[in-house]
Amino acid sequence: MPATPPRPKATAQAIRRAGRAAATAIPVFALYGEDGERPNVDFVHVELIRSRSEARSWEIGLHRHDALFQTVCVLSGEVTATLDGQRRTIAAPVAITVPAGVVHAFQFAAGTHGYVLTLAAGLPQRLPDPRARALITALEDAARVIELAQDEKRVSSLLRHIEAETRQNLPGQSVLCEWLAASLLVVLARRDALTRRAEANNSLRAPLFDAFRALVEAHYREHWPVKRYAEALRVTESRLDRLCRAVANASAFQVVRDRLLTEARRLLVHAPATVATIAFDLGFEDQAYFCRFFRKGAGLTPSAYRREGRARLS
Repeated sequence: MPATPPRPKATAQAIRRAGRAAATAIPVFALYGEDGERPNVDFVHVELIRSRSEARSWEIGLHRHDALFQTVCVLSGEVTATLDGQRRTIAAPVAITVPAGVVHAFQFAAGTHGYVLTLAAGLPQRLPDPRARALITALEDAARVIELAQDEKRVSSLLRHIEAETRQNLPGQSVLCEWLAASLLVVLARRDALTRRAEANNSLRAPLFDAFRALVEAHYREHWPVKRYAEALRVTESRLDRLCRAVANASAFQVVRDRLLTEARRLLVHAPATVATIAFDLGFEDQAYFCRFFRKGAGLTPSAYRREGRARLS
C-alpha cells in the first residue's frame, strides 16, 4: 500500500484561509455603521446611545473595531450585550468596555439613556503616570462589564464634560478631551480592580464561612461561645470575626445570635408550645433570660411577638 503523502502545509494554509474568511465575515467599522481610515492617536468621540441605536430599533448588530477602544455607559435602562460570543442582559447603571478587535453587538431597551465613548486604541501608552498606564491597560485585555452603582455620578459628569468639550473648537481641545477620557477610564479600571479583588477574597473566604455556618446550624442550641467555634475551625477568634464582618457584615457573635433569634421567631409563631418550653428547647435554662434575650433582639417580648405573628397569619 503506498504511503499517504504528508499534508501539513496544505492543512495550515486551509486553516489560515478559514480564519481569514471568518474574520472578514464580521463588519469592521470606524464607528457604528461607518467605514473609515485609522483614527488619529488623539481621537476622542462621545455620543448619546440613542443617537445611533434609536433609528435602528435600538439594536447594533455584530461588528468589531480594529483601532478603537469603546466604552458604553448605560445610565438608565437595560442592554443585552454580545461580547465575543457571550450574551448577557445587564441593567443600568453599568459600563461595558470593548477593546479593539472584540466582536460585539448591543440590543438596548427602548428609551435607554447613556453614552458611547470612543477612543483611538493605545491611550494608556500615552499617559505620563506609570500607575495610571498599568491600571487602564488592564481594560484592554478583554471586554469588561463594570457596575457603576458607586461611581454613576462621577462617570456621568465626566461624560458630560467630554461631550461639552467636543462641541467647541477651542485651543487645547484634544488634550483636554484625552485627559477627561483618561480620568473616566481610571475610574472604571479602579472600580473593576476593586470588584475583582473583593470577588477573589470572597472566593477564598467562602469555604471557611460556610464551615462556620454549618457549625452554627449544628450547635446554636448549645450556646457555644465564639471561642469554641474558632477552635473547631482551627482559627483565631479575631480571624473568625474579621471573616464574618467581611462576608456577612456582622460579627461572629451576631451570626450565632441571629440564628438563635430566627429559630425563636419561627417557634413562637408556628409551634403550639409554651414560651417556657420554647426557651428550654433553645437551650435556655431560665425563661426570664430567654425573654430578655428575645426582647433585645426582636424589640418585643416573646408573647407580644407571638400575638402579632399569628394575627398576621390569620
